[in-house]
Amino acid sequence: MNTNVLLFILFFVGCIGFGVLWEIFRRRCPKCGKFFAREIVASASSHRHDHRHDRAMKTTVSDCRCKYCGHAWTQKYTSSKRRG
Repeated sequence: MNTNVLLFILFFVGCIGFGVLWEIFRRRCPKCGKFFAREIVASASSHRHDHRHDRAMKTTVSDCRCKYCGHAWTQKYTSSKRRG
């Protein structure tokens, strides 16, 4: 097998693994530390346009609660997409 193909496959699997781990840690309670504890109580999105870089920005703010200890916190996630 060609070395470049193997490196591409390893890079692709690594990116998927990183994404999975990132999502697991986003669902962790910051107080008790238990995984998959987040329950989204309310969520709101806002959109804006960045004229300097010609990007559309989407910000989602979620009110979360731990299903184990009841701790409440807010998570903010911002994503950008080039308009065109």
